[in-house]
Amino acid sequence: MSDQPTYSIGALACILGVSMTTLRTWEVRYPVVVPPRSPDGQRAYSKAQVRQLRFVCDQLAIGKTWSAAFRLLEDHLAGEVPLPVASVVLAGVPARILLVDPDSHAASFSEYFLHEQGHEVTVASTVDQAVAEVRSVTPALAVVDLLVSGGQGMLFCRQLRQELGIPVLAVSTKNLRADAAGVGAAGFLIKPIQSQRLASVVQHLLSPRAPTAARRRLTSDGVAADRDVCPRN
Repeated sequence: MSDQPTYSIGALACILGVSMTTLRTWEVRYPVVVPPRSPDGQRAYSKAQVRQLRFVCDQLAIGKTWSAAFRLLEDHLAGEVPLPVASVVLAGVPARILLVDPDSHAASFSEYFLHEQGHEVTVASTVDQAVAEVRSVTPALAVVDLLVSGGQGMLFCRQLRQELGIPVLAVSTKNLRADAAGVGAAGFLIKPIQSQRLASVVQHLLSPRAPTAARRRLTSDGVAADRDVCPRN
C-alpha cells in the first residue's frame, strides 16, 4: 500500500500533542522530516513521517533534547533501521472499522492510531457517506460521533445495532453517555480522546467476550458492562 501524504499540520499536532508552531520550528531547524506541499501550500504528512516525528516525541519524553532526538532519527533513517513500534499498539485481531466524524483533525487522529493497531479504517464525515460505506462493506465495528450531521449520529448508531448487530463506540465532545446507551452503543468516550483509551476500548469491543446486547451500563472508561442503568457522571 502506498504511503500517500495524508495528514495536515493541524491533524499531526493533535496526534503528537505538540503545537503547530513547534512542528514548523522543527521543520526549519532540523530538516529531517519535511512534508510535501499541496498546490495551495499546505503541508501534507505521510504515515511514515508521522511515525518519524512520534519517535522524536518519544525521545523528548525520556529527556532527550531536540537536537539529540533528531540526530537519533537521522541515524535510524540513514541506516534504514525500522523505528520502534509506537507504544499505543496493542495485540489483537485486525478488523475493518468505520469511523464517522465531522471533525477532520479528530478523524485523522483516530484513524492514525487505529491504523497503527493494524486495523483497516474507512472514514466518513457525514451520515450519508457512512450509510454508503456500510452498504458497500459491513464493518466489524463503528466509531460514531453522536453529533455528526446535526445530531443524526444517534439514529445511525441505533440503525447499526438493530440492522447489522455490530458494536458501536459512540463519541462526543459532550457527555452523552446516557444517550449513547439509549441508542445501543457498546461504549462511549468523550472527546478529545486519548490514544491509549481509544486503543483499549476498541480492542475490548472487538474481543469475543465483549457485551453485545443493547441494554448495557457504560462504565467510567467507556466500556459497556452487564447492567441496565447508565450512569450520568
